[in-house]
Order: sequence, then structure tokens, then C-alpha cells
Amino acid sequence: MSDKSLSGIRLLLAGLLLTGLLAPALALAEGRTYKPRNAGDSQPKYELCRLKGVERSEEEGTRCIYKRQSRGNDVVISNESPKVDCQAQFQCKREG
Repeated sequence: MSDKSLSGIRLLLAGLLLTGLLAPALALAEGRTYKPRNAGDSQPKYELCRLKGVERSEEEGTRCIYKRQSRGNDVVISNESPKVDCQAQFQCKREG
């Protein structure tokens, strides 16, 4: 083989080696996301709602009544089946 072909192969191998070493570093770079200035205002706020009572009837099904942490209006979740169990607590949206 001639010196030109050997130097071309060496150059190609060196380029592949550098690409292999730099690619993982570029992949780990932190991405940036655009956030508008008023983005914080539009997100809903949540509070804890705890089970206050359960009403069951064959005609209406199960009504789970939850009391808000902030003492607002109760949250009522209805299901058509009278055999459904209500969960003890969940994160509900704040009123107003």
C-alpha cells in the first residue's frame, strides 16, 4: 500500500474515533424548553380531598362524598354500580 492510502485510512479511523468519543457527550447535553412568562398562572392548584361518606342505592349507584382540605364545597363522585368502593383520598382541584 502507498503512503497516501495509509494516511487516508488513518485519517478516516481518527475521524471515526473522534466522532465516537464526542457523540455521547453531545447526547447528554441539557435540553432547553421555552416557558412563557405567564405559564405559572395557568396551572391548576390541587388540594387533598378525604372521604366523608358513601351513599349507595340500586337506582342511582354509588355516590362518594369527599371533604376538601380548604373547607370549601364537598366533592361528589358518582358511579352507576352500587358495588364500587370509594378511595380514601385523592388530589382534587381547588375551587375558584
